[in-house]
Amino acid sequence: TFDSKTVEAFGVAWRRSGNGSSPREGVVLILQMVGGGFAGREMGSTNEHKKFTFKWHPATVAIVHTHPNTSDPRPQQDDMLVAEKYQVPVFTITSGGMYVYEPRTKKISKVMDNLDWVDFANWRKALYAHR
Repeated sequence: TFDSKTVEAFGVAWRRSGNGSSPREGVVLILQMVGGGFAGREMGSTNEHKKFTFKWHPATVAIVHTHPNTSDPRPQQDDMLVAEKYQVPVFTITSGGMYVYEPRTKKISKVMDNLDWVDFANWRKALYAHR
């Protein structure tokens, strides 16, 4: 699961995308830290149209990025190619929910509905639901 600061980074990325109303995307890299924990690093803004260029960080274990509300909320072919290249899951965050493409299984799964992923309390509920 993600900690509260990482979930906050998702919110920053979402706001960068105009809450999904803009074709500009926000990106958060999930990094594995030296102590074994994880941290989300929000990558700023590039003003690119329906894509986002960022510098790869070797501690990255997942990529989270926005999709516009007018696009399919699930990871698309370009997302899957990035996941395959780096062998890390790629998550999409949208008003229609959060999805993940896992390159090891080659499957797309829905993580949360609608904007539930914005609220850290929902992550705590999801943790207990999966125990």
